[in-house]
Amino acid sequence: KEKVGSEGQKILTDRGIFYRNGKDRTIGISFHPRADYIGIHGSEKAVEIWRIRSQTEVQKSLARKRKRRKEKDAQRAADKDGATAEDANDKSEDASSAPVSEVFVPHTIVRTGGKVRSFDWIRTKSSGSLQLLAATTNNQLEAYSVVTANKKNKDEEEPDYSRNLAVDIPGHRTDIRSVALSSDDRMLASASNGSLKIWNVRTQTCLRTLECGYALCSAFLPGDKIVVVGNKDGQLEVSISPRQPFWIRSKRTMGRSGPFKFIPTASLW
Repeated sequence: KEKVGSEGQKILTDRGIFYRNGKDRTIGISFHPRADYIGIHGSEKAVEIWRIRSQTEVQKSLARKRKRRKEKDAQRAADKDGATAEDANDKSEDASSAPVSEVFVPHTIVRTGGKVRSFDWIRTKSSGSLQLLAATTNNQLEAYSVVTANKKNKDEEEPDYSRNLAVDIPGHRTDIRSVALSSDDRMLASASNGSLKIWNVRTQTCLRTLECGYALCSAFLPGDKIVVVGNKDGQLEVSISPRQPFWIRSKRTMGRSGPFKFIPTASLW
């Protein structure tokens, strides 16, 4: 429905609806600052790139569709009334009143390494391609180069996009469920669903990453050479040394592993 201001000026006009390729809900939309492209992403591992046609392209597309309709009508009926209808429909359509699906057309789908949390266009000097940066839920930053429509070569089967670089942030890929400090406060153990990380508190660097189950609790044993992780399946996973990855998994206990505490004794076993 057309919105009219106080002075009778047109403010907004409904142009219709177009649907993404993804079936999930739309989370982010960004127009390219200089080119006629738009990026859309949901909660999946993809960024959809759509191209905005010019007025000339829209008119050509409408003319092609009108020509195809006339050819189909001519095949169905060749009587006088049908010819008159064709002459009446031979008028050029206005591009401003074209459906929005004629203006926004899919260009390509950029497949990312993780579920997209946000993305933005990289504003660089003209290089003949679109540059975008995507942040994913698995703690990665990925930069992609997308070939524009006028640079595509129909004779060569070149990919529509390529990943230029990726930055892997040294953190957990899922929510942290447990943390534990060593007795001298020099090391920190953080556990999540799938990984245990040992950190140097002073330098804030990751010393070691170990695979584990769905961690719920963790603790350093006396001596700070052994880390025990209790997971959701009721198992106790023991790392013999934070610097040398080696696991011992106990038998399943009753239910989930709860918080635990170790009391120093003369012997660990």
